[in-house]
This record gives sequence, C-alpha cells and structure tokens, in this order.
Amino acid sequence: MYLASNRRRLQRLASILAVAGLLAATVAAPTAAKTLVDPSTLNPPPPDFFNAVCTAHGDWTECDLHFADDPIVGEPSGIVCGSTELLFS
Repeated sequence: MYLASNRRRLQRLASILAVAGLLAATVAAPTAAKTLVDPSTLNPPPPDFFNAVCTAHGDWTECDLHFADDPIVGEPSGIVCGSTELLFS
C-alpha cells in the first residue's frame, strides 16, 4: 500500500514537471526565433520616416513602426463663424 501511494506521487510529480517543461518551451520558443530583417529588403519596403524595426518569425515578418507627426497649431480650417475663422490645433 505504501509503495503504491509513493509511485502515484512520483507519477503525479513527473506529469507536473513534464507539463511545466512543455509550457516553458512553448513560451520561450517564439522569442528565441526572432531574427532582425533589413526593412529595405521587403516588398514594398516601409518608408524611411517610419523608422521600421523588422524581425522574422518563421514564415512571416513583423515590423514595429516609430514615427511622429508634426503638431498642428493654428492651422486655418476654412470655417468662418461671424468674422472669426476657426483654427485647427
């Protein structure tokens, strides 16, 4: 009886460790598979002002884009209310 309960505990522990190992492998695999890709080699390549950082993930490529538009301050809207034109800001 004592031997059977220890065997069951060991089997449960081995199962838990196996599942934990599989989960760790599936979580770590996508990050290990990233390799940098030159954006100019893509078709079509992203514009230079996007500052693209591209990585390969197996059969597909993912690009992170970093850009900022100039702020709009005091731009005419063409909408006149009375004698005052509304401005975009």
